[in-house]
Amino acid sequence: MIENWFPTSIYYHDNNENYQEISEELKQGEKKIEIFYKENCWNDNVSSTFNSIENVIAKYNLTKFNKFIHSHVINYMEELKIIPRKFYLKESWFNAIKKFGYQDKHFHGPNMISGCYYFEDSNFKEEGIHFYTKDFFGSEKVIYYPFINNRLILFPGLLEHSVKYKKTEGIRKSISFNFNLYKI
Repeated sequence: MIENWFPTSIYYHDNNENYQEISEELKQGEKKIEIFYKENCWNDNVSSTFNSIENVIAKYNLTKFNKFIHSHVINYMEELKIIPRKFYLKESWFNAIKKFGYQDKHFHGPNMISGCYYFEDSNFKEEGIHFYTKDFFGSEKVIYYPFINNRLILFPGLLEHSVKYKKTEGIRKSISFNFNLYKI
């Protein structure tokens, strides 16, 4: 589903079709690489495999998840009226946030499409991801999406976003990724 927020359209999909097999594949893949998590990866309170392994989806053969996100990237481009061209998964990494964890405002650079999939969390609706955009008058607008297990969110890589402090016990686990277009 696309939500149009000028000037940015954000795509989200709550996976109700094959979430069990995808979650299981992600959990199995994550078990293989737990030693690659780095604490405070970006000088905030997140553990991540970012910069440890370039592309966890490709390296650990997460084929069901790879197929799932590729199909949704195509849907996103079609809903934006962009003719799907040749694109590739540039990088992907696992994230883990404990209680009081947060992630400062950041963006994913000049990547065509960035995304995140939440596969383990408490489903506490007050916690979520915040996107920052501007309206016609240049005023900053904040778009909020709650964290929900098996939710996929896709957005332009240059869109700033943050994660506020995690208030609940347990660990929120997600996988993030960036797509780029092949140069023609």
